[in-house]
Amino acid sequence: MKKSKGIVYISDTHTFLPVEKACIPVTDTGFQRGVGIFEVLITYKAKPMGLDEHLSRLQKSVKAIGFKPFYASNHIKQKVLEGIKRFGEPRMMIRIVITGGDSNNFMFKTDPRLVILFMPLKEYPSFYFDKGIKLLTSKLSRILPEIKSLNYLSGSMAYHAALNHRCHEGLYVDKNNNILEGTTFNFGIIKDKTVVVPEKNVLDGITIRFVIHLAKKLGLKVERRPIALVELQYVDEAFLTSSNREIMPIVKVDKTQIGDGKPGAYTMKLLEMYRDQAEAL
Repeated sequence: MKKSKGIVYISDTHTFLPVEKACIPVTDTGFQRGVGIFEVLITYKAKPMGLDEHLSRLQKSVKAIGFKPFYASNHIKQKVLEGIKRFGEPRMMIRIVITGGDSNNFMFKTDPRLVILFMPLKEYPSFYFDKGIKLLTSKLSRILPEIKSLNYLSGSMAYHAALNHRCHEGLYVDKNNNILEGTTFNFGIIKDKTVVVPEKNVLDGITIRFVIHLAKKLGLKVERRPIALVELQYVDEAFLTSSNREIMPIVKVDKTQIGDGKPGAYTMKLLEMYRDQAEAL
């Protein structure tokens, strides 16, 4: 039997459909202009990690982007839980998308559209965690970094530039050569038992919040401040965080080796603690 590619809920019809049969109008402003916001989360044993936190951030994005009042978090949560039950996979990726809706002039002014996608989780190769990954810096940046916008032109460009240089991902750096965040992740370093994470002009990541909490439990200090690119020459460890990557070690940024060039002990311990917490949901 062919494995399902996933299911999707669309607010137009209030129904769940196989992804192969789902469609939205080409006049949708998310398609035409990239006007929209989204959240991504994953499940462990069919239980969503950080669902309430993701929905809270989604509502903040709704207000920030200027959308009309839309479905309450409880309604979206109900549809997410229903979709998890319908799809029935223990490990899945859930993508909650709100677009600007349909418009004849492709500028959002009507009712937003809610789309919730449920798909099998594509696991990252284990050697990404065992060996660590490499990043390439980029002077590009995200529009409105405090929200998860559908406009991913800069992210796509930075990502493909990284691939062309045999790196795994792109890392945004501002005009003062301070590290911001990655194309699809938050960034952090560890030096002298202190975790440092940028705080301004970056997404308020859900996973990085969990990591900060776990770091404190581990006895590490935590600082929220800018990270100068030059600091990477002297740090012990570096890592990225995101819902689908969890906590992933970074061993090189551009030509700078991080620490001894291997995944750091604290990074791997935080990953272990994070997974233990997720599996205990």
